[in-house]
Amino acid sequence: MIESEDRSYSGEDLPGLGENDPAPDYSDDQLEIRPAQFVARADGENLELTPLELGVLAELTRHQGAVRTRAQLIKAAWGPGPPVGARTVDVRVKRLRDKISERIPDVDYIHTHAGIGYRFERRARSQN
Repeated sequence: MIESEDRSYSGEDLPGLGENDPAPDYSDDQLEIRPAQFVARADGENLELTPLELGVLAELTRHQGAVRTRAQLIKAAWGPGPPVGARTVDVRVKRLRDKISERIPDVDYIHTHAGIGYRFERRARSQN
C-alpha cells in the first residue's frame, strides 16, 4: 500500500496511473517518466515523487502541449473521494517544479496558464 498525505492507495488503484488508461512514457535527454512503473528520473537520478505528484505529472504528459485545468488534474490524479481544492493542485505543481528544476535547472517543463491550469512542454529557460 502506498500512503500519501491525502489518501492511501493500493496496487493499481492509483488514480491517473491505472491500467485502464495508462499514461504514456515520456523521455528526453534529461527527463524520463514511466508512470506505469512509478518511475520518474531527472538527469539519471530518481525523483522522489509522491503518488499524487506522479499522478499530476502523468496527466500532464498524457496531454503534452495541451492546457489541463485544475479540475481535470484533480479528476485524473485524485479520482473520486472527498473534494480537493484548486490550491492543492497548485501546491503539487510547485513541488513537482521544484523537484525537477533542482536537477534540471535550465529547462521548464510545467507552464502556468493563469486562471486556467497547467501545460507540460519542454522549454529551455531562455525561451520563456
